[in-house]
Amino acid sequence: MRYSNVLLRLNIEPSFWWLLIVLSLFTPLAGANPAALTWLDVQLQAGGSYERPDDIATPTQATAETLRTLHALNSVDTPRPASLAFLDTSSTQPITEYLARSLIAHGEAGTGTPADILAALEANQNPDGGFGGSPGMTSTVLDTAFALEALAKTPSSHTAVISAAVSYLRTQQNADGSYTQNRYAQAAPYTTASALMALHAHRLRYDLAQPISKAVNFLLSTQDANGGWGSDFETAWALLALAPATTDTTPLTNAAKLLENAQLPDGSWGQDVYRTALAARALWLMQAGSGTPSPWDSTVTGHVVDQNSGLPLGGVLVSTGNGQSVLTGADGGFLYQGIAPGTYSVGFTLAGYIDADRTGSLNAGQQVDLGTVGMTAAQDVAIVAGVVTSAANNQPLAGVAVTLSGSSNATTLTDTAGAYRLVVPPGSFTVMVSAPGFLDATATATLAAGSTLTLSPGLTVASSAPPSTTSVYGTVVDASTGQPLTGVDVAVSGGTLRTVSDASGTFSLVNLASDTWELDLSLAGYSGAHITLSAPAGVSNLGIIRLPSLSGSTSDGIVTGSVTDAANGNPIAGAHITLTGSATVSAVTNALGAYRIAAPSGAITITASAPGFLDATGSATLSAGATLTFSPSLPADSAVVPTQTTLTGTVVDADTGLALAGVTVAVAGGTPSVVTDANGQFLLADLAPGAWMLDLNGVGYQGLRLSLTASAGVSDLGTIRLPPATTNGSILTGVVTDSKTGMPLVGAVVAIDSEGKSVHTAADGSYRIDAIA
Repeated sequence: MRYSNVLLRLNIEPSFWWLLIVLSLFTPLAGANPAALTWLDVQLQAGGSYERPDDIATPTQATAETLRTLHALNSVDTPRPASLAFLDTSSTQPITEYLARSLIAHGEAGTGTPADILAALEANQNPDGGFGGSPGMTSTVLDTAFALEALAKTPSSHTAVISAAVSYLRTQQNADGSYTQNRYAQAAPYTTASALMALHAHRLRYDLAQPISKAVNFLLSTQDANGGWGSDFETAWALLALAPATTDTTPLTNAAKLLENAQLPDGSWGQDVYRTALAARALWLMQAGSGTPSPWDSTVTGHVVDQNSGLPLGGVLVSTGNGQSVLTGADGGFLYQGIAPGTYSVGFTLAGYIDADRTGSLNAGQQVDLGTVGMTAAQDVAIVAGVVTSAANNQPLAGVAVTLSGSSNATTLTDTAGAYRLVVPPGSFTVMVSAPGFLDATATATLAAGSTLTLSPGLTVASSAPPSTTSVYGTVVDASTGQPLTGVDVAVSGGTLRTVSDASGTFSLVNLASDTWELDLSLAGYSGAHITLSAPAGVSNLGIIRLPSLSGSTSDGIVTGSVTDAANGNPIAGAHITLTGSATVSAVTNALGAYRIAAPSGAITITASAPGFLDATGSATLSAGATLTFSPSLPADSAVVPTQTTLTGTVVDADTGLALAGVTVAVAGGTPSVVTDANGQFLLADLAPGAWMLDLNGVGYQGLRLSLTASAGVSDLGTIRLPPATTNGSILTGVVTDSKTGMPLVGAVVAIDSEGKSVHTAADGSYRIDAIA
């Protein structure tokens, strides 16, 4: 019997593969049936495929499901290289289903992850987080589900990719728990079962109990009177999704009997490879038992990052008192299974860092996400760390030599993820990064005790001309969800230069001088991050930077800026900055006139002073996790004391560095406002000294909200880089207050569910959401 209304056998000519995308199917575990195994073994072809001429599925689909069944049903299983090679050949076409099938097969065979296939799969992800059938195609539930299960089998897959895909599936679920959006108009039970498999595969890292429960209930409500779900392969598909996801398999008994009765004497189901592989595996899974959690199935997950920078820490030893341990991956993520129920203590250890620990309690079968665990650098050493990539394609480079010389000497090699870490005594150093076939990257820095220097160069191939400037890139995400954060303020070296993250959470700083830079990242409602970066000529990619939500807790804020001479605009080095509030903190400006102060949140007063100049003083409320700018221009002692404030700055394109004319610069609330001139410059005059918020908006560019306090006189905000908007859209701003008192509410969540966007309000209750469709 041919199920042409559900699954088509397609013979695709190479030049027309893009015209049709084959039906996406996948499974979780497998079944034990000697007769079925014998029949499947006989179907092996010379080229490594498992197929018959009249199969309802394509050879790739039939082979992939057969490998999964043979792997699961055999107590002793060995890789089948010819069959894996056949699947790899199929995956040379960038079709999501075929790419995913190949990754799943390699994952279950234990043969490692083909990096090119993983990269091709991740390239099929769309901005909405979902996956299309091939590059540029609209996202679908089936393709996203297939991709997610493959990524669950792939340790080197990227957390941000997975998080976005999981979020996409959550948004596609209907109120009754079903999933119906797909390329082939399959019945809702089939599509829902596919999504359920994907969600279940990632349940240990994400809070998916509700969508999983809704999907299970929907599938149970759509059973036929005989207990099945239509055809034998659709019934097997539903069982493969439901059995691991429910603690009570009683409602599935009739479906299993239905499949048993459909098996032919030769061991097959309809003498079809695909149907036989699915049915045999589903029956074994039912016989093996339900998904009832074991007391030893309790799991703890999380991410470990550098406390100051928010950058991931790979290779952290995560351990409990049971003698077992795991290491964090390159993204700082870990998954610790097999913890007994009751009170637990998880320890985190990494050379150069102060040990950290987390304690709590676990119920049997419970999964606990510890969120982001920050580790602080030890105060008697310094750390140089980063990830080395190829500037041409941003791929990590393994085996690269990183050599440090100066006050002490050390060397190491990058790992398979391109990552390295050196722990050294404080001092002055030269760091050289070298690899065959690439130009060396060299940086110099002075490292204080307890400091961490990030050096993440993209190496230029040796045949290219040496770069003369540097460009810095990074992506900022929510530490808990992995979702990109838009509108993150990225201030460089005291605010002399700044930019903002776009809708994908990415920021860029191009055409910088090769030097050591201080980056402060801040967003209302989140803890900020501070990165000391050495950027040699070329490209430096900081990768993923995770900002934890404040969730109403208190935290320090950052005051940063630069001090200049009002007469000529030159930086004033050695100026003293004194901040008073719940604590008194001070700093001295560097050669660029820049400074940075971390201070407890709350009401503050800040003063800048330098010999031969009049003092400048500003007052403001410093929000937890926020960055406040104070950049006064000091008049000479003999100058007339100013009474009003003037704000100046220059706005440029973040990608090209070219001046942006016509950008609106407005005080939050709308007035006063000005637009930048042909040189990208703006001037807001005759303002009262005090705290201000500026909104910068240009057509086709990501907006920026800037918090500052200004003393009487001129405050130069430096160069502000606006990235091009990734999508067109509107901007929503406002203020959230207590309805009874009228006081602003800090940390309130403002969300647009249809857009999947949310922000937290700042200390004054204000918020801003960009790129609204």
